[in-house]
Amino acid sequence: MADTRPDIGEATGPDVGTLSDLRIGAHQGFDRLVLEFDGPDTPRWHVRYVDSAVADGSGFVLPVDGGAILEITCFPVSLPFDGRDPYDGPSSLRVAGTRAIVELSWWSIYEGDLQAFVGVDREHPFRAYALHDPARIVIDVRTD
Repeated sequence: MADTRPDIGEATGPDVGTLSDLRIGAHQGFDRLVLEFDGPDTPRWHVRYVDSAVADGSGFVLPVDGGAILEITCFPVSLPFDGRDPYDGPSSLRVAGTRAIVELSWWSIYEGDLQAFVGVDREHPFRAYALHDPARIVIDVRTD
């Protein structure tokens, strides 16, 4: 069920890998964000609204467009130097046609934690869940 409370999920196993793809799409009634991993398992994840986008490790406040910010943390995630191919796409994504999601800003993997921020136009109910084959974390942000 979608609401504005934090959403937490457990890892499905120890072989998570690292981030391999980020996608945003507009659908009837919701915008969808997908974080895909190159291992067979999904990491533990935590998605919540925050007052500002504060980077783990440095404490820097990152600029994220939108009236509200969702923070996504996934852990543990393999580091690129572990022999896995890291995500090599853009660090900021915008997609024409989304109604709630304004911007996705992928920040970093710090000490095995992946951190990303989603700028939305305002606080909308959302839900997060894991899917498999391929391993991915999905966040649906309601638009109606």
